[in-house]
Amino acid sequence: MKILSFKNCELHCCHLDEYKKQREAFLKRLFDIEKYFMEKPDTSRFRIWYNIDETSLEKAHLGKEGVVMLQMSPSGALSPYYYKGGFFHGIHYGSYFDDMDALINMMKQEEAFIMKSPKIRRIMIDLYETNLTSAMLSEFAEHILRMRERIFKLAVAGDKKTVKSVRKVLVKHHALDLDQMYFCADMEEGKTWLVSDGNQ
Repeated sequence: MKILSFKNCELHCCHLDEYKKQREAFLKRLFDIEKYFMEKPDTSRFRIWYNIDETSLEKAHLGKEGVVMLQMSPSGALSPYYYKGGFFHGIHYGSYFDDMDALINMMKQEEAFIMKSPKIRRIMIDLYETNLTSAMLSEFAEHILRMRERIFKLAVAGDKKTVKSVRKVLVKHHALDLDQMYFCADMEEGKTWLVSDGNQ
């Protein structure tokens, strides 16, 4: 990322050129750019210049008037999410607080999205700031169990109390094999585990 000065304005120059038909590298670069800006304070505003010379963009990834469209999961996470040379499917079940009805609705959407594809996925679920009731813990376990055939590895991140409860209920329901699951308070730790063996 380069910051340029032009007519007393600060421009963020984002290079997307020379990727030609390297789709995976191009999408990873887009994710890195998005992460850079999303880590800035919410009140920040930017002037951004994209350079896409010599990059061949597939029509499937272009929206109206040639705008690049990123692939998202129903819950709003990038999918695929590229990380340390690998990738996974991200699911945001966090910040639902006590609204279990809204959470169930989103779980149904994610489940339908995953089950309609034959892909076997690495999945990262975050549960920060969501207060799972006993009934919702059981529903979550059934949710994972129904998707079992589409899950290669599953990482779950949240506060320590939530992670402990989720681990207990998933093991009790035999939702996945123990070596397919990872539980952590630090999401970066879970992401690293998901891609640690490389994507096949």
